[in-house]
Amino acid sequence: MEYGNGEALLYSGGSFILLHEIGQGSFGSVTCARDVNTGTEFAVKYVPLEGTSENDEVIIPLGVFREIQALKQVGSHPNIVKLLHVKAHGLGLYLCFELGSTDLSEVLQGTTPLTEAKSLHIL
Repeated sequence: MEYGNGEALLYSGGSFILLHEIGQGSFGSVTCARDVNTGTEFAVKYVPLEGTSENDEVIIPLGVFREIQALKQVGSHPNIVKLLHVKAHGLGLYLCFELGSTDLSEVLQGTTPLTEAKSLHIL
C-alpha cells in the first residue's frame, strides 16, 4: 500500500488518503487514514478479496461479512469502535472505523493486573 501522498480513495463521506500502518487485523492490515476535506483521522482495515481481476466476481470472506453485519447491528456503543463506511476498491475492501486512542492489547500489557471492575468496564 502507498502511504502519505498516494491516491485519494473516494467513499460515501468524501475521500481519504492512507497515512501509516497501525497494525494487523485478523483479515488484513489496519491503517490510519485522513479525510481529504475535513482532516479527520480514522482507522481503515484493508481486506483483500478473492478473485483474479477487478472484472471477476469477488468473494467476501464469511468472517468479514459477519463482522460488517454485527457492527451495523450494534450501531453506537461506548466500548466498540464504530464502523463508518465500507468501500470496495479493486480487489480489496476498505472498512473505515472511528480511530481509537489505544487498543485492547495495549491495555492488557499494563504493568498491573486489571481489577475485576476494570475488566468488566472493558467488556
